[in-house]
Amino acid sequence: MPLNEGVPMYHPTGKGIRNDAGGAGYYGAPRTKTLPSGQVTKYKHPGVDYSCDPGQAIFMPATGMIVRLANPSVNSSYRGLLIDTKRVRFKMFYFDPDMDLIGKVVKIGLVIGKAQDISLQYPGQGVTPHIHFEIIKCDPEILFNE
Repeated sequence: MPLNEGVPMYHPTGKGIRNDAGGAGYYGAPRTKTLPSGQVTKYKHPGVDYSCDPGQAIFMPATGMIVRLANPSVNSSYRGLLIDTKRVRFKMFYFDPDMDLIGKVVKIGLVIGKAQDISLQYPGQGVTPHIHFEIIKCDPEILFNE
């Protein structure tokens, strides 16, 4: 199922964007973070959180090179991948990737791993399991050329 008509990307989970007691998962959703100093900082969510079921298959959203393993934070058991296509570089987190795919070109729609349960990181906070999808770099020509 297409994420966006005209842009060759597919949905990694087949489910909607999360919206739960832990916050909204849309791009730019308001977030707050408490720093080690105790200071509270506000920022915008830099990606999209697609709901998932722990253990479900996660699909390659676009044909591209799986560059490397990507961790969402230091000392985290949660994992993901950094992926390059011809025109977009993105990260996806909170799934166990198929390590045999690192360094290979993978076609759109193929299974690249199994969803982890990120809700365990936030017990009692109402965060539902999800896959975080974040675009790191994008060639603007895909928006301006027909």
